[in-house]
Amino acid sequence: MNSIIITGRLGRDPEAKESSEGNLWATVSVAEGGGDEPTWFEVKCFGKTAEVLNDYGAKGRKVAIQGRMVKESWEKDGEKRSAWKLIANRIEFLDSRGDSDEDSGVEDPPF
Repeated sequence: MNSIIITGRLGRDPEAKESSEGNLWATVSVAEGGGDEPTWFEVKCFGKTAEVLNDYGAKGRKVAIQGRMVKESWEKDGEKRSAWKLIANRIEFLDSRGDSDEDSGVEDPPF
């Protein structure tokens, strides 16, 4: 079983893109744990989850994310590289619009 749940704050505004087939996907970084050395997760999501993240997510928003970890590999300048990513199945916002570190200017999701 590959399952993970994290809570933290969005480290940047989400970046949404559309695939050549017209499917929406989004990425964002999340800082889990406070203090001087938080653990950073690169999060990727698809479909409705990406739509919700893109519409309501903003830097500083507090979130809970449930998903699975995957290892992505690629080659750059002849050197093999890899990184772990969290593929989100579900994202919940844990704060109200005005509770984030920065006022995001977005409304809360309708759920």
